Amino acid sequence: MSGAARDLDRALRRVHRGALATLGLSAAVVAAGAAAESGESGPAPPPAYWAAAVALAAVSIVGGGPARRGALSRRAVTGLVASLLSAGALGLLGVALALAEGLWRAALLYTVAGLLLAIRPPPRLSRPDDERP
Repeated sequence: MSGAARDLDRALRRVHRGALATLGLSAAVVAAGAAAESGESGPAPPPAYWAAAVALAAVSIVGGGPARRGALSRRAVTGLVASLLSAGALGLLGVALALAEGLWRAALLYTVAGLLLAIRPPPRLSRPDDERP
């Protein structure tokens, strides 16, 4: 199990880095547009974007819970991957909102929310003594 846990740790770290990279790129795109936007906050995002953002945030929060509490089941790891992917998708939803609706500041909030949900690294599944070659 130690080799499998070590491989799973590496894979989870890659997913985490990918989610953070997606969110970083999304934030850069949206922040550039938000900086050029006028001082007014603009209208509220359409309900479909709001509903999608709430759903992605809920999956991100609920999905990672069991693995973060120490559960090592396949379901817990799958939930953790879904949690990271949902957080990254929240940033992409922000980019879509900015480009399709022109709501750059609201999009920046979506992206920052995704970043906050993904910033914590995944828990280690292998023990430190499993790291030896």
